[in-house]
Amino acid sequence: MLCWYILLIAAEAWGAGFLAANYAKYKHEPFYKSLADRILFSYISPWHPLLTPYLFSDQATTVQADIFCTNNVLYQGTVTQHFLNEGKLTGIVLSNPRRFDHELYVAHRAEWDKAPEPRPDKPDKEKYWRTIPSESLYIFADKIFNMNLNFKSPAGQVADLDSVKKIIVATLGELLKNEKFTIKAEGPAHPKIKG
Repeated sequence: MLCWYILLIAAEAWGAGFLAANYAKYKHEPFYKSLADRILFSYISPWHPLLTPYLFSDQATTVQADIFCTNNVLYQGTVTQHFLNEGKLTGIVLSNPRRFDHELYVAHRAEWDKAPEPRPDKPDKEKYWRTIPSESLYIFADKIFNMNLNFKSPAGQVADLDSVKKIIVATLGELLKNEKFTIKAEGPAHPKIKG
């Protein structure tokens, strides 16, 4: 009896793991979708689908983050790892991190605005990103003021935006009561979450 019990528990665990791991593949099947909405998302941390390529069938998808911190610095990089404590985000690791030189941009923008005649050479924001000399950057969650996520899929597949909305509302519902956020698909390969 004990052996059969262990085998049944192992089979159940394998089946649940298989269904959870293949959400992106089966999410358009009505039965699976209703099962996942009712059961699956109540047991997984919502940070997992937000900070990994979980919603994409192409697992080569990367999550690009723009993170504005409480020290008024904007960081950018690829999310490679995140850490949770009882379902709450404690930190994020960004690879190829960059920092936006806001002070220099504001100074150049002020010069451009003061020009006596309109000039077409408006400062290009992309030129003000500075590479941080580190392979990875760890950001503590309590230092994050705002975070924008871009999902970049090499295959050009777009995440199901309804699934992203459900996860955000289910996870951060209480926090987002008085907040506004939008989810936009910017081009075929760049769904974007702004909060």
